[in-house]
Amino acid sequence: MATLLVNQANRELDASRMYLAMDMWFRFHDFPGSASWCQTHSVEERSHAMKIFDHLALRQTEKVLSVSQEVLSDHGMEKFQNNRVSEVWKKALDQEVQNSQEYFNMAKVAEEESDYVSREFLNWFLNEQLMEENAVEDLYRKAIKLEKTGGLYVAIDKDMRVMDH
Repeated sequence: MATLLVNQANRELDASRMYLAMDMWFRFHDFPGSASWCQTHSVEERSHAMKIFDHLALRQTEKVLSVSQEVLSDHGMEKFQNNRVSEVWKKALDQEVQNSQEYFNMAKVAEEESDYVSREFLNWFLNEQLMEENAVEDLYRKAIKLEKTGGLYVAIDKDMRVMDH
């Protein structure tokens, strides 16, 4: 279970870096509201990693977090080159769906190992992922609709700072 939790903490840190890269992409394309949303969400993703890290430390786990060079370069701004707004949000949605699947898997393993403390700990993340998937999917669907209107994404962008994460 500890290895799965460490791997998930790394995925949360990866997600944090991805949202920072999205922040840069939106800034470059003059969507400050979307950029702000992504920056705030990056902090939230990092807080998820820290929550896992604190849990591991409390359980006196000797596993450590890692950062590979591949991961660092994977989430750079080049990942979003020549994309439409909807494609950027689609990448975020895919990442959130994958994250949810990993949490479901960890919950299953915790149950199989009778690790009830970890299973209870994971409940918060399962609920959080449901909200995150829905929030990002909503943004993705709005972006698709607004792209068809020829530029009205700018209208929703100004409200992005206060939208749910």
